[in-house]
Amino acid sequence: GSLVITQSPAAGTLVGNGVFNITITVTDAAGNFSTCTNTFTVTDVTAPTITTCAPAVTIPATSGCGAVMPNVTGGVVATDNCTAAGSLVITQSPAAGTAIPAGPTTVTITVKDAANNTTTCTTTVTVTDQTAPVITTCASNVTIPATAGCGAVMPNVTGGVVATDNCTAAGSLVITQSPAAGAAIPAGPTTVTITVKDAANNTTTCTAVVTVTDQTAPVITTCAPAATIPTSTTSCTGTMPDLTTGVVATDNCTAAGS
Repeated sequence: GSLVITQSPAAGTLVGNGVFNITITVTDAAGNFSTCTNTFTVTDVTAPTITTCAPAVTIPATSGCGAVMPNVTGGVVATDNCTAAGSLVITQSPAAGTAIPAGPTTVTITVKDAANNTTTCTTTVTVTDQTAPVITTCASNVTIPATAGCGAVMPNVTGGVVATDNCTAAGSLVITQSPAAGAAIPAGPTTVTITVKDAANNTTTCTAVVTVTDQTAPVITTCAPAATIPTSTTSCTGTMPDLTTGVVATDNCTAAGS
């Protein structure tokens, strides 16, 4: 007869991941046999599958116009052929706690199984300026004279405004006023709203008062006429007549009849 060669575990047996000893047995027709051993290694070469990567995140910039990278791995969902989902190692780069600048930063998510097979995906963490400027000095209150029409032209009061911002340089902040410089304003106080806007369109306001006052004396166009009056027949005195009725005058703010 022929030699019979067998193995244990038998071919077709399902075995797990790892190294297994295989016993080979050779038997002759008389039932005599010899054995030898070999190893059979099952290796996990399949990388995990990421079914859901980390979602994109937008966070506000801090006082230095940067931010600290958050942990974005919490939303990652992954599976593997050999390693249970709860045992997969999920990391990110840059790591949580790393300082990142304003704007978008690409974050690489890595999922590693027990056999060190890895799969990656990427997401974005965007740092945006959400902080309004700080006005340390508002425009000063101003008093200006009324013009001929008893009003005035609004001056530019933004020159004295001092402001800072976490991301935009002071010289690049946009400072405006309302009413605008050059606008006609009436006599009396007018509230002016000062707006400071940074490059991200965050704004802060403060107010000042521009007061228009009448500082112009009336103009006498016709003075009282000269008058001659007779003395009294008994005391040689005269009675002063009302000479104001002939006076004609104008004023930039007060009506003649007032």
